[in-house]
Amino acid sequence: MDKRNLLNQLQTLRLRLHDLAEARGSLTHPDVLALSEEADRLIIVLQQLQREDPGVSGESKPTTHL
Repeated sequence: MDKRNLLNQLQTLRLRLHDLAEARGSLTHPDVLALSEEADRLIIVLQQLQREDPGVSGESKPTTHL
């Protein structure tokens, strides 16, 4: 899986989650909880990818020049 794509999906879910919570008027509405669980699953996949390759963080690291 492409990490950048997963991060984009997570950002989209985050925005949808915010909008849905506002529309339902509750963070505990079943629709909000279901979408939150979907985001949780995606976060777990991203964490697993990070553990498998700690050099891949989604951000560029500064280079050190000697």
